[in-house]
Amino acid sequence: MTKKEAPEEDKQPRMGGPIGYALGGLVILVIFGVLIAVFIFPTLFFQSNLTGETAKDFSLTDVYGEEVSLYQIIDGTAVNSTGPKVVVLDFFSLSCDPCKEEMKELKELWAEVDQTNVSFISIGTDMGDSNSRLQGYREKNDYNWTFARDNKNVANDYSVTAIPTLVVIDRDYEIVAYRVGLQGKGTVRGDIENALSRT
Repeated sequence: MTKKEAPEEDKQPRMGGPIGYALGGLVILVIFGVLIAVFIFPTLFFQSNLTGETAKDFSLTDVYGEEVSLYQIIDGTAVNSTGPKVVVLDFFSLSCDPCKEEMKELKELWAEVDQTNVSFISIGTDMGDSNSRLQGYREKNDYNWTFARDNKNVANDYSVTAIPTLVVIDRDYEIVAYRVGLQGKGTVRGDIENALSRT
């Protein structure tokens, strides 16, 4: 008696059973997780990058009551200026731990750069951080560059959606680096050197 062969479809491997359902469920969970992350943390997926654009001018009052004008610092016309400068904008908040870690990197870098050609401006984006709190934080940690409170929506002008955000601007007012998230000293130094070499 001849054994009857199984139909072709019965010979194909099947993905049913516990393993198949587990794999299918895992794929669905991964897709669902990515979608949730996109909606809850959009800045991780859709970050602005203003590199190559002209920096927007602004004037703020620093924590000691002195006016800070971006273009005047860049072109060297600010009071007590030593000449045109590359500027590093540091958008931060006192409640942001990565911002504080990055500030330590900036402190080391500040001690190494030629301060006659480079200026740092740390801009507090949290309106809960008063001038006195920012001033106290600056002095406690010996951060010897300009600190100012963002009461004119400068962060919005620079499309800041997450902090820390660093913006490096050359002496032709062009943004040469736009970095979101904690940056190391070496990265920022490279951006500054690039800006200095351009003008």
